[in-house]
Amino acid sequence: MNSNMDSTTDGSTGLSTTTKPSFKATKHTAWESTKNWYSRTVLRSGTQYNLCGSQPSSGPKYFHGWRLGSLLSGCLVGICLCLNIAATTYLHTKYPPNEDGLGIILDHDCGKVHSIDSRFHYAINVIATVLVSASNYNMQCLTSPTRKAVDTAHQQRKWLDIGIHSIRNLSHTARPKVIFWLALALSSLPLHLLWNSAIFMTTTFNDYSGLVVTPEFLEDHIPIGINCGQDAMEEYKLSDHQSYVTCWLRDMALQSPRNMSRVEPKNCMSKYGNGLDGATFNLLVVTKNNSIAKQSDSFPPPENTTLPVLSYFHPLDYPQKMQDWCYNQCGRWGDGNNAEKYCLDANWDNSSTPFACIEHMVNKTSWQPDPIPQVAYWMCAPDAIFYDQCSISEAQKNSSNWTILPEYYEVDYCLTTDADHECQLKYSPLILYVALACNVLKIVSILGCLFMSREPILATIGDAVDSFLRRPDQASRGRCLMSKLDDSIFPEIDEPVEPLNSNHPQPWIGEERWLSRHGTVRRWACCIFLWLACVIVAMIFLVRGINLVGMKNAFTLGFGALSLNAIVATSHYEGGSSTSVLTTSLISNLPQLLLSGLYFMYNAVLTSMTATHEWSMFAHKRTTLRVTVPSGAQRETYWLELPWRYSLPFLIFSTVLHWLISQSIFLINIQIYQPNNELLMKPTDIFPTVSNTGMTTACGYSPLAITCALAVALVLLVALAVMSSWRAKPGIPVAGSCSLAISAACHPPETDSLAAVKPLLWGAVAHEENGKPGHCCLTSFEVEKPKKGELYAGY
Repeated sequence: MNSNMDSTTDGSTGLSTTTKPSFKATKHTAWESTKNWYSRTVLRSGTQYNLCGSQPSSGPKYFHGWRLGSLLSGCLVGICLCLNIAATTYLHTKYPPNEDGLGIILDHDCGKVHSIDSRFHYAINVIATVLVSASNYNMQCLTSPTRKAVDTAHQQRKWLDIGIHSIRNLSHTARPKVIFWLALALSSLPLHLLWNSAIFMTTTFNDYSGLVVTPEFLEDHIPIGINCGQDAMEEYKLSDHQSYVTCWLRDMALQSPRNMSRVEPKNCMSKYGNGLDGATFNLLVVTKNNSIAKQSDSFPPPENTTLPVLSYFHPLDYPQKMQDWCYNQCGRWGDGNNAEKYCLDANWDNSSTPFACIEHMVNKTSWQPDPIPQVAYWMCAPDAIFYDQCSISEAQKNSSNWTILPEYYEVDYCLTTDADHECQLKYSPLILYVALACNVLKIVSILGCLFMSREPILATIGDAVDSFLRRPDQASRGRCLMSKLDDSIFPEIDEPVEPLNSNHPQPWIGEERWLSRHGTVRRWACCIFLWLACVIVAMIFLVRGINLVGMKNAFTLGFGALSLNAIVATSHYEGGSSTSVLTTSLISNLPQLLLSGLYFMYNAVLTSMTATHEWSMFAHKRTTLRVTVPSGAQRETYWLELPWRYSLPFLIFSTVLHWLISQSIFLINIQIYQPNNELLMKPTDIFPTVSNTGMTTACGYSPLAITCALAVALVLLVALAVMSSWRAKPGIPVAGSCSLAISAACHPPETDSLAAVKPLLWGAVAHEENGKPGHCCLTSFEVEKPKKGELYAGY
């Protein structure tokens, strides 16, 4: 660390000597001023610090050190609160909630709505990161112990954490502080679980139908055997969707051919493989064969129709009808006998009947697939459906020989229609109100932390060293080589308990330690567990998405993009009310909660390692203390133990990761249109919880965003692993955040009463001599390096 004071070593004595600082009048440019600010603000020290001549500013100064940091964090939380109040008020006034309890901000094409939705989520995650960081800062201040609490803990043969966010310290923290700490912690939970779903996108699901027809269907003079007059159409629209779709498609093909698009098989699969773009609607599948002798029992054309209409299919009913067809085949072939036995004994013809029918007959299995992901099953071969292996990407590989339905009709091309339903951007007032309440609770708790913490706290290692040097801790007297890693700090209950303040000489070893050893096993275990939990959840969704849409298609969907096969059902697709949005939000935002837990654990481990590095420097270079209330040559700090050169990149990565997670697993609100182009306004067997506005709710996920989130998480893990592989410089006992080990190093000679306000160096002020152990400590006096193997204890 830089200073204006040079430290040299006399070769003959091995003692460290200190020269007086020299001062030169220099003219600072703007660039030099910027560098000086960075050095003393972002780094730990700089040329602007006068190590010997500095004096505290005159007059009372309340907002300094951690209080200044707390004040700044409170101001940021206050700004976030004002923004939330303004946004909530504006949205509620400009776009009042409808009967579902949701407000519609925008009704536009899906591309634009998705773009605006992504920007909203980025802003939400930036604000959420500010709130979480501010909470973490003040929670650490609240758990920072007072000197009285430390003395009490030491007398009880316990130690407290210094300079890190510690739950251990709560048992020795005043009750008001514990209440504020709990308020900050609990107010973060709703933000993690709900806030990313305060603004969300509503897309359209068109519950379309299709007709399998011969080319003659497109010829006006060929009858189809059904009355398609206007009166009949009105009747069909209300009660007979098959007949309505047949007449509607016939009319479109003959009267409005420009409104239909000819699509080749592969492109037809792609277009209808998603089903959530609001555009795809009823279609004609035109076969290659001009005449087909038989028609389907399970997929008959509408009543009274004849060739050229081969079959009618409704995608949402398709899997169940396939199963019914399988059972009917076995029953028919059994000719009234034991159908199950006949299915086992029959000589199956793979060209006409799937082998999977055997399994379903023997096991008597049936299933009701999730409706939306299965809407494209009509494109797959029967075996793939029965074995639940239907994949659009696999089906496209054989698009030139595409066959559909159990009769294996060969597809020539599709004639498609578009519905052109637009997407909506909505907000949930209920979630915004919950976020506002949490924001208010945070600002109140931060103000309580700021103004009710009257007694000085030991917020940094420098604060603790300053306190112990001014008033040495009697509990650690005589144990100058005590280390956090020593088992003797916590003797077993059944072992003889030696008084902590006894003169207990220890030999100096001075070995190097990995930085990873200075974080507790519990912290490392929690950090790794949460990281693995996040990765496992992400990998489950990623593998599922790749299996369903294929490796190539999985990474072309985009961030937060809706895909038919990238939907997770939640309680039969909850209705579209504000309550259902709230419950579904809890599920979709669970990864956000895991990530926030990982943030706290990662921060704690990183802080432990940086604290160890700062402590180790006291054995190698005279360093002034970094404290919250400076005097003499001490340096003032308004961050805690984690320097900005680590915390700022960590915050940026955390913000990006939260945003990526919000685009990876997210709430989706779906508006359902029936084949007659009318909204589904009442529950059905497939959509049992649809609202009376035609809405249902589920969770969607994006394989591309998941992959990017995993990459960022891996970068953070690698960075932590690299730092943990560094070795702490030897030369001083490991203290970490342990208050007892820190106090053991703070027993200077009695004549060094002003050590706390001067540059300090740890070393031996006396060596073992005539059977009397030596002593090591932090002091402003000259010191030597302790000698390996010699005993040291204390005064």
